Amino acid sequence: MKKVSLIILLLLSTINFAQKENLTPISNDLKGLDVNNLNLRIDSYDKGYYRYRRLCRLGGKGGRFWGIIFDHGMCLIGKVDDSVRAGIRQWTFDYSRGPIINGQPAMEVNPQDSNRYRIYRITEGDDDSNPDYDDWPFDFGAPMDSAGNPKLYGDQTLWTVYNMADTNTIYYSPYSEKHKLTIPVEVKETAYTHASITDSDDDLLSNIIFIEYEFTNKGNANIDSAYWGFWTDVDFVDLFDNNPLIDTSRQLGLCYSFEDWYT
Repeated sequence: MKKVSLIILLLLSTINFAQKENLTPISNDLKGLDVNNLNLRIDSYDKGYYRYRRLCRLGGKGGRFWGIIFDHGMCLIGKVDDSVRAGIRQWTFDYSRGPIINGQPAMEVNPQDSNRYRIYRITEGDDDSNPDYDDWPFDFGAPMDSAGNPKLYGDQTLWTVYNMADTNTIYYSPYSEKHKLTIPVEVKETAYTHASITDSDDDLLSNIIFIEYEFTNKGNANIDSAYWGFWTDVDFVDLFDNNPLIDTSRQLGLCYSFEDWYT
């Protein structure tokens, strides 16, 4: 079993994973980070763990919400025994909620526990009266603090686990060729933010969301030549005013609007 961690810092931007319909219906789930100047919403729907995301900025013209990210997600690809395998995200998705249990995706092994494979959210000051705090899934690898309680990062934390091993989630996309091989990788994701101090752009922590990924190979073979990539559908209010930029000196990708949305 091999593990690798990836930490990503998002300034007025963010990341996603997703999933297709699963054979076993699951309950709706909607959680968000909303204690600073950004609002990140993550949804799960009835027929699978779609993990649709939208990131909004609070304020803007007339004090209303305006969008930054419509949808986004990561892709992981590698070779297992010379077969190319992947977890893909581009509006469609190959991810299944829950961990990998004894080599099998959780939704196949224990679909009756689907509610435990949900998105968990805790906020500064929470206690057992918050079901997510009370049910914090330590047995799935959710972080624990030194006192044995759910570990809070920043002032608000989302935590979830999902996998790329469920054959029910291999999804045909009109934007890419359908693949038929899963990849036995479990992903633990932690997203967190700090409470807003001001609404100023100079207040850095009030305008950042942090997301950390931990990947674990739960298969019996090495994953060779593995690559990770990130796709984003940036949509400011004007869908045709989304301009990409790459800062090669900082290895940073940007997208900007020509219009000042604060005026």
